[in-house]
Amino acid sequence: MRTFAYACLVLPVGAALTLLAMDGGVRAEVAPRRGAADARVRTVVYNPSNVVAVDATYGVSTMIVLGDTEKIETVAVGDSMSWKIEPNKKGNIIFLKPVEPKAATNMNIVSDRHVYTFVLRAHPDSQSDQTYMVKFRYPDLELDAKLLAQAQRLVSEPNRAGFRHDDANTDYHFRGDRALKPAEAFDDGVKTWFRFQGDVPAIFIVEGGKREILANYRREGDYIVVDKIARQWMLRHGGYATCLFNLNRKTPPAVVADVPVSKKSWR
Repeated sequence: MRTFAYACLVLPVGAALTLLAMDGGVRAEVAPRRGAADARVRTVVYNPSNVVAVDATYGVSTMIVLGDTEKIETVAVGDSMSWKIEPNKKGNIIFLKPVEPKAATNMNIVSDRHVYTFVLRAHPDSQSDQTYMVKFRYPDLELDAKLLAQAQRLVSEPNRAGFRHDDANTDYHFRGDRALKPAEAFDDGVKTWFRFQGDVPAIFIVEGGKREILANYRREGDYIVVDKIARQWMLRHGGYATCLFNLNRKTPPAVVADVPVSKKSWR
């Protein structure tokens, strides 16, 4: 169970209203944006310099959702008598509910990652403008996560970076068991790519039309990549066997000897 530090300052009603009426400068409160699916669920972009306005309804709970990995350390409420404030056990959500019809105060939250400033306003009965949830978005963190995912994909799929499918040789035909026929087969002049809908068979390069050499491969996303190109391939799985023929005449004949090919359509 996490321990949260609370600080509160209870002011007389008159003094509180006087302070609220004082204008010491420019105010730039940010109102959370209504959700497209449900206007009672709202989002706001995090900015440490902004004051987020939360318009709550008397007798209705409102949930403030911070980042998934954040842990709230301190919650300070100006008027803790008029507002019920309670964090969840995980420490990234605050539940607040006004217990006075027209309660108004401020709230500060310090987490292990960010600092938040709020103005809280209660309305006696606002059925048409209730707020059930306010969720923060963090564009910088979202961008970092996107860039990290892209970097991880490039590491795990290095050959797909910059690959242009339009420039690939797709002139492949097959003969044999259709069960092993790849959904796709193509090469970029250096590597050969296969995509199978079922189990990946053993892949062999056929030399001289007879000798089969087991090919090493790796998986990149949905594709199987072999660091070679060849004129003939053999796929084997269980009792099934299928030959693939690379009909691109630009393929160096020294790689694999030519073999007679039946002109069965690849597709």
